[in-house]
Amino acid sequence: MNPCRPDGATILPGGLTVVIRSMPIYEYACTGCGHEFELLVLPSRETTAECPACHGLELERLTSGFAVSSPAMSRARVTAARRQFQRSKDQKDKQVADAERVKAHRDEH
Repeated sequence: MNPCRPDGATILPGGLTVVIRSMPIYEYACTGCGHEFELLVLPSRETTAECPACHGLELERLTSGFAVSSPAMSRARVTAARRQFQRSKDQKDKQVADAERVKAHRDEH
């Protein structure tokens, strides 16, 4: 059983509380010019979606993506970025230049 609180929060096993609130931001693509944009739709106002580039009204509503993050995912991203940096051409060129400087220093002394 997954108990819910009156504020819409869900209490997960282990006591973790999750609140999901919908943001009225929609993504659209204009079928006329291909421009993609976001639109904030507030319930208190009637909003008509219009392309900001060509002012066209023939729009396709896109599926919005969402982000999920946790400390483990953050560590994994940092580790992947460090690996990619270590394999980059600029980093390899720097390592070669450093090795040549050290060798030249040893040869001078």
